[in-house]
Amino acid sequence: MHPPILDGFGLVPVLEWLATDAKERFGLAVDIVVARPPKPIAAESLMFVFDAVRELLLNVVKHADVRSAHIKVGVAGKRALTISVTDRGTGFGVEQTGNSKFGLRSIRERARVLGVRFDVSGEPQKGTRATLTLPVL
Repeated sequence: MHPPILDGFGLVPVLEWLATDAKERFGLAVDIVVARPPKPIAAESLMFVFDAVRELLLNVVKHADVRSAHIKVGVAGKRALTISVTDRGTGFGVEQTGNSKFGLRSIRERARVLGVRFDVSGEPQKGTRATLTLPVL
């Protein structure tokens, strides 16, 4: 699937599209906070972000037992930006983030190929945070 939103619109419109889609399809309210306008990222990285954030929001719907999630776009130094997807749901222990979760494993493998750092942290009954740290152009 290659939605037209990926063609030249940039990171923030892509995230807004994903938030709207999650609301329409699943009733998941997603708020987006952008620390400051992000620098452009490569087209291949944007496609990865689209796929990864979509999968992470789907995980919130399937596993977190909440009706809302948060996306935060931040800066990591001069040459990288972060995108975090957070919920305050059921969470899980660190031992549960291993290779048994196909969606997370897929994100981790694609991230490695693209030079993107992918971190997941969670705590039972306190929620989950997944963060992508990727280079900017």
